[in-house]
Amino acid sequence: MYAVVRKVSKGIPRADFLIGAVPGAGQVGKLAVDHLIVELRADLVAEIYTPAFPPQIYIQSDGVAYMPRFQIYHARAGSKSALLFTGPAQLENGEASYEIIDSVLEMAKDAGVAEVYSLAAYILGKEPTERLVHGTATRPELLERLRLAGVRTMDGGEINGMNGLIFAMASLKDMDGICLLGETAGYYVDALSSKEVLKSLAKLSGIEVDYSRLDSLAAEAEKAIKAMMEEISKKEEASRDTRPGRMDYIS
Repeated sequence: MYAVVRKVSKGIPRADFLIGAVPGAGQVGKLAVDHLIVELRADLVAEIYTPAFPPQIYIQSDGVAYMPRFQIYHARAGSKSALLFTGPAQLENGEASYEIIDSVLEMAKDAGVAEVYSLAAYILGKEPTERLVHGTATRPELLERLRLAGVRTMDGGEINGMNGLIFAMASLKDMDGICLLGETAGYYVDALSSKEVLKSLAKLSGIEVDYSRLDSLAAEAEKAIKAMMEEISKKEEASRDTRPGRMDYIS
């Protein structure tokens, strides 16, 4: 048994959607879900513990220790409501990943969820020029909705880890599944990509939030990357200046 569910509230409130992400490239999906949790002032309703995590605990800034766990929140946004699923890391154990996602989807089904969204990264390996949002879904009819929302539908590839399982397995429980993937270089926390994914989510679900906090994070990241590149450039220049000169002889 890999999933130990601890319900924090008396029951899981009704919800229209399940929106989930765990850490991945650029933290695109994870950052997006965390942003929803903060902006919508979501309430923690359940935690999932698993021995598939490494045997370690974390210590907070106030000195309190806690075990790693997946979390499910409930949030309201106008007339809409959603369950928000997240966690500290992907699991390397495939069986545990399937079992935990199954537990999450079972709770979502009991809460009346009809549509499951997974938020993830579309890795380019280089700096994106437009930060497009790509998508896939579990039914052909859903793909047309994605296109109308400005999402570029995928025609191949694969989605690894729990971010892939959570929307794909939704169909096994008679729920629709959609995955939104934001373009990212993949090697730094990409708040701008998270923002674009959330904007696409808003068009599809009607759940809208303020993005100013993501804009601030993006500005900080850009500043840090610029400083890092300048430091690398200085070191390369210094290395060239101290390199022994080469003498060429012509005879």
